[in-house]
Amino acid sequence: MKRLFLLSLILLWGVAATAQESTEKVSKLHSNVKGGARIGLTTSQISGDDLSGFHQFGAYVGLYVSFPLTQNWKWMIQPELNFNMKGSHTYFPKGLQEGQQTYSLSLYYLEVPLLIRWNCYKGLILELGPSFNINVFHQEKFDGDVDHHVQPFRWYEVAVTVGANYLFKDHYGIFFRFTSSIVPARVPNNVTNRLQKKQFNDALMIGFYYQF
Repeated sequence: MKRLFLLSLILLWGVAATAQESTEKVSKLHSNVKGGARIGLTTSQISGDDLSGFHQFGAYVGLYVSFPLTQNWKWMIQPELNFNMKGSHTYFPKGLQEGQQTYSLSLYYLEVPLLIRWNCYKGLILELGPSFNINVFHQEKFDGDVDHHVQPFRWYEVAVTVGANYLFKDHYGIFFRFTSSIVPARVPNNVTNRLQKKQFNDALMIGFYYQF
């Protein structure tokens, strides 16, 4: 009986030790991963459409997971999944003259950036990296009417993203980003010099994020 009692104590001690070790491993694993969500505003243009100016506004939302490359979180790698509304828009003053047209282009992308981040000074974080984006919607309008005969944009986009973030008290932060296509989003067929008329997305994003 005593042997059975002693054996039970040993087994219980072993189970407790194993459970504690597993809990420590899980806790350590979670301490090495940080995630969050962001929301912001996008203002964009199409470089190459002869309409200069970041006149197209949209929303920017997404999720991210951050992994440390160093123990003190000085350097990180951060994959993300974002939804970004880009495009182009004419800006004319009141009173359009005869023959002029209003024009708007809406492009919606699911973006998957992979960023290298550097915590350079007390919550100030700089970031840089490539992004592979999927075009889920595009629409062009002339004078308010949808044009169904325009040449579509590529279904994908390859871009580079650069940005700056400031994190307050480990949870709340603000961000500013710029992203630009490195592969043309569209090469129109109806131009004489297609090398000069390649079209690229340029977008500025600003907003807030929350780190879990």
